[in-house]
Amino acid sequence: MRLKKVIIISGTPGTGKTVLGKALVKEGKKGEHLELGEMIKKEGLYLGYDHGRDTLIMDEEKFREKIREIMEREGEEKEGFLVMDGHVSDLISKDLVDLVIVLKCNPKVLRERLKEKGYFEEKIEENVEAEIMEICLNDALEAFGEEKILVIDTSINSLEEAVEIVIEKLLEC
Repeated sequence: MRLKKVIIISGTPGTGKTVLGKALVKEGKKGEHLELGEMIKKEGLYLGYDHGRDTLIMDEEKFREKIREIMEREGEEKEGFLVMDGHVSDLISKDLVDLVIVLKCNPKVLRERLKEKGYFEEKIEENVEAEIMEICLNDALEAFGEEKILVIDTSINSLEEAVEIVIEKLLEC
């Protein structure tokens, strides 16, 4: 038995995925939040480390197995919803997901956010370029289809506004 609602939050680093995920769970009170990047580290779902890009090399097969295990716990019924955030969300099966939120951000705002987070210049430029090219949105569209996607611009919407937008959309699902 899977959870009632499964929500994926995707977007370029610095767009606010984790902040929104935690806020949704706090607001909904019957939710669970899972940071996919942290899960990959904690569960050892990686093959190694890419020093040039300063990131883990994910083991996609192990990642998919873990996601399915989490979402289809046999005999376990839960109320509420599961919010998962990460920019690897396109690796999750479409049939397991109710709503995909893709966060976008003005590239100038994103650049400043990443500087504040301590990203090195090459990594900042890589992520700003990915945002300009709408990589996360295109990946989500390809993986889930337009009908499951909600796009929110975090450079013009406050956290509170983003939470309201998501809750309204969930009521439609």
